[in-house]
Amino acid sequence: MQLSDQTLFQFAVLTLSGIIWSVVTALLVTDYRGTLTGYTHRCWLIYQRPWYQRTFLWTASSRARCADERRLRRTFRIVAVIGLAVGVFVLSIEFSALATGHVS
Repeated sequence: MQLSDQTLFQFAVLTLSGIIWSVVTALLVTDYRGTLTGYTHRCWLIYQRPWYQRTFLWTASSRARCADERRLRRTFRIVAVIGLAVGVFVLSIEFSALATGHVS
């Protein structure tokens, strides 16, 4: 396996994607201005609709999980923490490529 240099365009796209991803997930993790609470509430309202439950929530346990808005908020926050870690990881890879001279 041979290591090749990354073009400046690829670096810019991946860095910008990592920054946007990190900011969005950080807003969800910290619940900045009710971002997580509002998003969870909108999802919860959709999950309560009969057509959604018939289409996606087939088991009683999945319907019970989606019936509690607090459990949904906790699940979304856990996923956002994982997403924040991925965003920081992508940024660290991109900046290490820049520092080591692999961006041309």
